[in-house]
Order: sequence, then structure tokens, then C-alpha cells
Amino acid sequence: MASNNSMQFTSVLVWFRLDLRLQDHEPLDMALSSVAEFGKVLLLYCHEPEMLSQPDTAMQHFCFINETLQEMREDVSKHGGVLHIKAGSILNIFNALHSTGSLTRILAYKETTGKYGFDRDRRVI
Repeated sequence: MASNNSMQFTSVLVWFRLDLRLQDHEPLDMALSSVAEFGKVLLLYCHEPEMLSQPDTAMQHFCFINETLQEMREDVSKHGGVLHIKAGSILNIFNALHSTGSLTRILAYKETTGKYGFDRDRRVI
């Protein structure tokens, strides 16, 4: 996992939630095409304890996410990038990034989720 210092100079954040892919990923494509305008691009996935405790989340889902994130991290690394994987409240993580003055834009797919995801997104956005 990368340190917070490596995240301080980022302007555009691509927040991976349920859509864990690098190809044909519109928010990622938008971020990469705006590097000249906004600066660095931060790729972030957050393991949220609240999400993992939802009744519609199974251990198999968690294992699949971890396997996919490892593959994504390797692919991103081959291109000189870093996929940051954090754990905790996404709101706290965003607030910490915002307090450094480094977070100017968040890009993510608008996804269909359960009640927890819907409520979380309303708090974040």
C-alpha cells in the first residue's frame, strides 16, 4: 500500500467501486485524457467495513474483489502507475485528501447498489 505522501499531489481521483476493470472504463479514460489540465491521476479502491458487513455481501465476493484488485495493481504497475488500496470510511479518506488541497475532482461510475452504497454516495457527492 502506498503512503499518504504519494497521494498529496493528485488532482483527479478515479474511485473504483464495483466496476473493477481498466479497459473500457469511462471515468478512467476521462481522467487520463485530462492529465494536462488537472495534473496527476490517483486510482483508488477502498475496502469499506460497512459495505463488507452488508447482508448481500459474501466472503466469496470479498475474495473475488481482492483477486481482481491484485491483477489490476499489477497491470497498472506495468504502466508506471499505482492503484492505491485503502481500508476504512471512504468519506474519511476523501476528507483527508481534500484537506491537503490535492483533490479537485472525483470520477467514478454511477452504479446500481444496495441501500448502503446509495446512502454512502449521497454523503460523498
